[in-house]
Amino acid sequence: MWKRLSKREKRLAVITAAVLVCALGYRVIFLGRLKSIWALETKATELEIAIMEMGRALALGDRIETQYRDYEAIISQEGTDLEESKVFLRTLSDITKANEMKVIRQEQPPILPSRYYKIFSARLGVNTRPIWLARFLVSLEKSKELIRVEDILIKALDENENLSVNMKLTKVVAAGGREGL
Repeated sequence: MWKRLSKREKRLAVITAAVLVCALGYRVIFLGRLKSIWALETKATELEIAIMEMGRALALGDRIETQYRDYEAIISQEGTDLEESKVFLRTLSDITKANEMKVIRQEQPPILPSRYYKIFSARLGVNTRPIWLARFLVSLEKSKELIRVEDILIKALDENENLSVNMKLTKVVAAGGREGL
């Protein structure tokens, strides 16, 4: 059959066969590669999205960790303030008991912190005698802590020299822990 074809028909048959082989080669080799390239591009896009989401998650994690550290610092500072406040109140309690003062009322306003110092204060209402009040004030002066007496109000309770004393006691501590600003 090939022998019966003319030269032009043979050329056309060869060209058609070459086109078919190229098309089949394209279909088998190149299109298969293109499909794998498209699949890889899709996967790369998905991975880029996953990486962006991970980056956001890491940034969120960093922000949460920073907030946690800030909260931890605040809590530790408040714990330190609480301990210092307890020491302050314990000192006042020891001095009032040692000087036979009957505590009627005790209030502790919130601690007033600033960048450079903290103010601890307590309002005391006590019943006592003049000599014990004097000894109490001297004990405050001699104590290790610098405690100031502010807003003192003294009233006589009866003819036996019993007094009602209301006062505000304040302790100023430097932010670094040093007393006495």
